[in-house]
Amino acid sequence: MDQNLTHLIDKLQNKKIMVIGDMVADIYLEGKISRISREAPVLILEHAGETVVPGGAANAVHNAATLGGQVYAVGVIGDDNAGQQLSQVLSNKNVNTQGFIIDNSRPTITKPA
Repeated sequence: MDQNLTHLIDKLQNKKIMVIGDMVADIYLEGKISRISREAPVLILEHAGETVVPGGAANAVHNAATLGGQVYAVGVIGDDNAGQQLSQVLSNKNVNTQGFIIDNSRPTITKPA
């Protein structure tokens, strides 16, 4: 790795960083193809699970925390499974999510990945 980049990563350690933005939950579906639809040439997925990973501003939050920063995330999430999973993933990286505004009137922004 370039010495300049390593130096920059070292300087990031324990720096306080606030990220404000759209907290997106990228959702990866897991399963297997069970059949092809009779009505159209469409594959039918037998759902086995899903994985939520940070997207949008939440991806920047996750990356900064992974590089050693003390990250404070600020954004709106819904009171739903995607919001809860996104909060959990970020909390596991020691991100401060007290800046999350939980809005019962809207879902967490999601993107199927």
